[in-house]
Amino acid sequence: MNALHYVPWAGVPSITSVALLSDLVASHRWFERTDRRAMLATLAILCIIIYAAVLGFLPDIYRLGFTPLPTVLLALTGIVLARRSTPLAVFALVVLLAFDLHLLPSMNLFDYIVDPIGGTFAIGWCAWRAAQAVFARPATVSRRAAATP
Repeated sequence: MNALHYVPWAGVPSITSVALLSDLVASHRWFERTDRRAMLATLAILCIIIYAAVLGFLPDIYRLGFTPLPTVLLALTGIVLARRSTPLAVFALVVLLAFDLHLLPSMNLFDYIVDPIGGTFAIGWCAWRAAQAVFARPATVSRRAAATP
């Protein structure tokens, strides 16, 4: 029996969720704060798009995961990211390697990037960050600065 037998409701975690959880366990040593934010925002956007397509609100984008197009796009994204963030480029390479070696029980690349639990967390995180930005207190002006003409 594997560990996934005990949590059937959670499904198989994506490589993205595993990378973010392992970064959390490693006390944020693998990804910078901006990289984590970019990963969570991208995961939230992809989750919304893919699951909206699966539910029939958008054209069936999920089927593209069975074609070589997303693989090529992820490889090109990794190449572009290599100059800006080496950990994100390595992450893209790890996802491609996991997909090529069929480490998960799926033949769709999107299943290696997005999963329901990680996507729900990413959407919640983005909503929380947006609420913080909207409801943040404006900076108060000091009395001395306000008194000067």
